[in-house]
Amino acid sequence: MFITLHVYGLSLNLLGLHWAFIPIFLNNIATKGYDPIDAMLFCTVFGQVGAALAMTIKAKDHKFKELAASATLSGILGISEPIIYGVTIPHKRSFIMASIGSAFGGAIAGFSSSKMYGGFAPGGIFGIPMFMGKNGVDSSFIGFLLSLVVAFGVAFVLSMLFAEVVKPKPVAQKKLPVTLNNGKVGSPLVGHTIPLSAVKDDVFSTGMMGKGLAILPDKGEVRAPFDGQVVSVFPTKHAIGLKSNTGIELLIHIGLDTVNLKGEHFDTNVQINDLVKAGDILEKFDIQSIQDAGYDTTVPIIITNTNDFSAVKTNSLGVQVSFGDEILSTTVTNKSSEKDESFQQA
Repeated sequence: MFITLHVYGLSLNLLGLHWAFIPIFLNNIATKGYDPIDAMLFCTVFGQVGAALAMTIKAKDHKFKELAASATLSGILGISEPIIYGVTIPHKRSFIMASIGSAFGGAIAGFSSSKMYGGFAPGGIFGIPMFMGKNGVDSSFIGFLLSLVVAFGVAFVLSMLFAEVVKPKPVAQKKLPVTLNNGKVGSPLVGHTIPLSAVKDDVFSTGMMGKGLAILPDKGEVRAPFDGQVVSVFPTKHAIGLKSNTGIELLIHIGLDTVNLKGEHFDTNVQINDLVKAGDILEKFDIQSIQDAGYDTTVPIIITNTNDFSAVKTNSLGVQVSFGDEILSTTVTNKSSEKDESFQQA
């Protein structure tokens, strides 16, 4: 019975029909002074949280792990939709495990005669005080707390045992014919160029990662600086690695320490192995929001395989550049065969 009740309740939640319960809750409170139904349903969110936490721990896919972790936090605060739509429904076994955990929790609340008093309780931890009656911490309230713990614990354990492990999806490989040759790098941004030595980050300013320059962007848009292939898109969206058909391996790092934003204010248009043409839009980012968050929006542009070339020339320093303006060029004396990517975590 309790499994049916919670699956039914979750189904209504998915369809947005759970709001129809609220008049029933409020009517019970108005006529009886309490409502027993929401006391049995309240643990549903905690069952979803338990399943989502297990999925977070088990996940091998970095992007899904971040999604599941943030959804888990939202669930603790009472917002279950990110968990349901982003974590448990797409991975059905975890949704079933969450429903089973919620059923056990609901049974405990029912047998404990737990009740909601005084109004409609928001989901999550902030709604818990609404289930404490005028007698304070009594057996019904202790039973209610136990129902939350059991729903969370059972869903967590079952999901750890039986839910799937989310792994990164294999990316189909595309071949890009590459021969190390003289090459040019157009500006991927609109802005003002500065030398790497002026960048306020030793990793870039010392040339540790390779030669290049930096741009103070005027427009939050990154375009392909040459014909080539995307070889790296960081999960946090703050950096993109490219390889040209002349063998240039280029890192475009949007802002300094912006990895801490975890993708916020960034929107990528490409994926690893995509082939791009000069001028294609790679990414958009919100300059003002990034600056308001306290981060430097300087964009270092580095040729990470500098040592593969006999010379790397910086052609435009201290000037305003637009998309496609030549900013870097490479020279080789002995042309060699295809090179491997050499991108490092920035």
